[in-house]
Amino acid sequence: IRDSNYLDQMLNGGTRSYFPKVLTRRIDKIVSIPVLKHHRLAHVTLGLKNLAFGLTSNCMRGHEFIDRYTADVCAFPPIRDKAVLTILDALRGQYDKGPRPSPQHVWTNDTIMVASDAVALDTVGFDLITQKRIEMGLETTTEAERIATEHDFLVRAENLGLGVHCGGPIFRRSPSLT
Repeated sequence: IRDSNYLDQMLNGGTRSYFPKVLTRRIDKIVSIPVLKHHRLAHVTLGLKNLAFGLTSNCMRGHEFIDRYTADVCAFPPIRDKAVLTILDALRGQYDKGPRPSPQHVWTNDTIMVASDAVALDTVGFDLITQKRIEMGLETTTEAERIATEHDFLVRAENLGLGVHCGGPIFRRSPSLT
């Protein structure tokens, strides 16, 4: 019965999400290693989204309210207190059609970023994806401003005390990338 309940939660949109015992009872620290990638629902899938969706069951349900889920789940103590480092693999980035691989939308970025503040790192990653999408003609500056406002997971995460977000619209106020 327990296995069927678990599968129901994972596959059929159950109403609860759970943290794995390995997270809550066995490990002390988390190092997140996301890649720089576009996500059609969240705009990006970076450190915070990887933690929230990679460390809970029933994450498919979280896609229904992806920005809130991304920030709020990371604020729970099992993640908040253990996530100490994010290493963003931005050697190559995918600027469109994510999260599935789309080789024709990959560019060479030649960067690895390391931070103890996942919110700040995700802010810079959000900016990189947004700037590339503008450069490739997939978004205008006005659309990018709307998207930055729509996807408020970084603002929510900062308000929950998870890190520092540079403000919005995000792509105009992030730290210099040069």
